[in-house]
Amino acid sequence: MAGWAAAALLGGCATYHALPLARAPNLSPRLSGLRTEVPALRAGAAAWRVDLDAPLSIDDIGLLAVLNDPALRAERGILGQAQAAVIQASLLPNPTASLTFEPLIGGAGGVAPSWSASLTEDVGAILTYRTRVKSAHFALGQVNA
Repeated sequence: MAGWAAAALLGGCATYHALPLARAPNLSPRLSGLRTEVPALRAGAAAWRVDLDAPLSIDDIGLLAVLNDPALRAERGILGQAQAAVIQASLLPNPTASLTFEPLIGGAGGVAPSWSASLTEDVGAILTYRTRVKSAHFALGQVNA
């Protein structure tokens, strides 16, 4: 029994393994490794692709340079984080509801039922909602500047 308890407790433990950091930008040595698809700018719009099998125009070469530039990819990642922060700021925490039952034992009467119910909500998150959303939008505007 103690062995099972120890295995259950230690089974959730995680260990740290250091992964190597990149020493140089992740540049592709071949055309097939390049990012060639431009994401859709609007919902429902089709993504645009650079055809590497056809002769490349100057516009296609410029587009490939923009899509695969490591600094611009990092900036797009920062923009994505700011957009996610706006979504996160606009979400309210879920309320928590609980219902418990416990038998009270005592006296000559035997057992008496004891019910308890609670409903909790983070009022601070509701009070600061507009400020958090405005702040996230301003931070997104700073990234877009």
